[in-house]
Amino acid sequence: MYNRGRFFCMTGVPLNGEARPVADRGAEIAVLHAEIFGPATPPAAADTPLVLRADAEPPSAKLTTLLTNDPQFAQTWKRERRDLPSQSEYDLALADVAVRAGWSDAEIAALIIAHRRAGGQDVQKALRQDYIRATVAKARASLREGAEAAAAQEALAEAARATADGEINEGRRAELLRAVSKVLGVEVAGFEQLGRDPASSTFTLSLADGRRVPLGRGVDVLSLPRFRAAVFVETGRAVSGVKAAAWNDLINILGRVREVVENPQADYAAETVEWLQQYLSQVHVFDDKRQALLNNDPFIEGKDFHVHAGGFLKFCKLSLQQTRLDSGEIWGRLKSAGFAPVHVAARVEGVSVTRRYWRGPDPRAEGADAASPPSPPYTRARERGAIAPPQKGGNTGNSGNRPGNKGRNEGGRWQQGGNKWQHWGLTTRDFTRPRRSERAGRSPRV
Repeated sequence: MYNRGRFFCMTGVPLNGEARPVADRGAEIAVLHAEIFGPATPPAAADTPLVLRADAEPPSAKLTTLLTNDPQFAQTWKRERRDLPSQSEYDLALADVAVRAGWSDAEIAALIIAHRRAGGQDVQKALRQDYIRATVAKARASLREGAEAAAAQEALAEAARATADGEINEGRRAELLRAVSKVLGVEVAGFEQLGRDPASSTFTLSLADGRRVPLGRGVDVLSLPRFRAAVFVETGRAVSGVKAAAWNDLINILGRVREVVENPQADYAAETVEWLQQYLSQVHVFDDKRQALLNNDPFIEGKDFHVHAGGFLKFCKLSLQQTRLDSGEIWGRLKSAGFAPVHVAARVEGVSVTRRYWRGPDPRAEGADAASPPSPPYTRARERGAIAPPQKGGNTGNSGNRPGNKGRNEGGRWQQGGNKWQHWGLTTRDFTRPRRSERAGRSPRV
């Protein structure tokens, strides 16, 4: 006997050659259920006060049945569960099991009171009408939500099986989206894929209220934790209780109802140029690449504009909240905007410096103010001479633009204390800590 739908596979071959008709035996099952678990008692009405007494006892036959047939209930009753640190959580755990077993509100209240009394806990709290009502209501709501979630996932599985092959018309598509909506708990209106390149295509979930949930690339869509995080960020609702099989069904349905935009390159490139313009409004663009290479800043050389992918990626993540971006997508975006990777080398104060930049058209060329924006703190510090140029005697190799790890450089500007770099007269916001690869004497690859 189960409290929700179960399915059995039959061979269709009668045992000993004797075939008997299949009939509805619900009445007989109800009698057997009553003999084992006792008659089901309807819950008390919300306006009917419960009789709460400190010496209340739960029905002994029902309690014995649960202790015998439910090991987790037995652990809960004996206070052997480490995942329940408080008495209130024990109360709710007992109520959850009793609700599933068909106990009445009065019987559940007696169960909670007896458990508190046996464990030497505060019984007075369990004698409050509001506390017992809230605990029992929460247990019954959890039972309903679990049943609804199971039904929604079963409906989703059925929909996935029915749409494995064949064309999907608009009516069927709407039905599938409703099945997805019931599982996710948000009303989904569509699922969009931008492009067909596995390295750059992105996905968006459209909601019925007009909001759009950016899901990232294919690997993000296939990951339940990342999918849940994206939905939570946009809607504030946590997708829970989705089993692995139901998740696979959901993804398969989304794949069937997706709308593919074949050529999103123009919008993709336009968005990248817009991000670059915002980036350039917050950093200084140098005319001398030797100064730019010190902190991976952008610079102009002739008619070519140069931007460092690592610096641009950091800006997009921190300032534009594009936390799902990675180096691969930034490279793809820069390529779509007309940029190509180049190696830039220069000698600054006798030290060889090499960086990998992206060269392309100036994003400020059309309709943008070409005037230099206010310099950020580290640039102002460098311009007033607080940050010294590269000195000999520091790291060797093509990352010599940083001082050595052995302490202060010849200019007396930087020193290393423990695991942090400190600068005389500046706060930590006035400079960028060198990367580990740079401190080790290797050229970073971004």
